[in-house]
Amino acid sequence: MKEKIGTKSEPTLLKTPPFSSEYTMHVDEKDGIEIFVCTVGKTVLHYNMRCLNDLHEMLKKHGD
Repeated sequence: MKEKIGTKSEPTLLKTPPFSSEYTMHVDEKDGIEIFVCTVGKTVLHYNMRCLNDLHEMLKKHGD
């Protein structure tokens, strides 16, 4: 994926589908690995960006 979602200092602010709650997303690095960070309230979730990049490439190959 060429585009990155937010940075630690300027995360992307999003809302849940019913627009009742807000959460942020940004790209960061942890232990030398690029990660995708989702913060909802006090809960912080980390995802390995390689997995998301692989998923994106797979979907493109399948026409999605």
